[in-house]
Amino acid sequence: MPHPVAAPAFSSAPVSRLRLAERLQQGLWTLTGLYLLVGVIWLLLGNRLLHLAGAAMPERWSDASFLLVSSVVIHLVLRRFVALIVEEHAQLAQSEAVLQAKFLALPSPALIYDLATLRILDANPAALEFFGWERDEFLQQTLQAIWPNADGARLEEIIAQIRAKGDATCTLHEDLLTRSGPRHVEIRSNQLHLASGPARLVVTVDRSEERQAQHLRDEALQRLEEA
Repeated sequence: MPHPVAAPAFSSAPVSRLRLAERLQQGLWTLTGLYLLVGVIWLLLGNRLLHLAGAAMPERWSDASFLLVSSVVIHLVLRRFVALIVEEHAQLAQSEAVLQAKFLALPSPALIYDLATLRILDANPAALEFFGWERDEFLQQTLQAIWPNADGARLEEIIAQIRAKGDATCTLHEDLLTRSGPRHVEIRSNQLHLASGPARLVVTVDRSEERQAQHLRDEALQRLEEA
């Protein structure tokens, strides 16, 4: 039965979100600066220009004209500002779609876990099939669910090393538990920066058959040496 598809935990692109935040901040400063600049210019020159033009009641005309000019400036700036925000959101949505498609299409089992709590945040269909879990159940587990019970100290040691490495890629060869029994896998993980905090994207490759072949070859060589 195919597993239900959900958006991966890393669907928010941190680079795009940072760029959008920078645009928002720049836009606010631009709007404030332009409004202040127009106000200063009008205070210095507005009444004089209207008086030279022969306008009646220059003080009231000055106030009304400043209101009109400032409203036009604010409208133009906000229109450009909104256009930039819409463009940034469109790019972010496209990035999310690409990341989600790549994550789901990975032929190797892949999962994401929270680096602080070790809770499994997401898993692709290949991981659910490999480990033998239903999606809802798997996302309620921590890494202890796929780690040999007798080797908890090893897991703590590995996690401490990973936390110390930060953004560096980590490669390990470990035994993991599946519903059909233990499997020897090659593990590659990379850091993710989520809104909830640091996480790791883990991609695994089953090396059980290679390990078994190596073990049989070593035994054959040992028997040959004994003979």
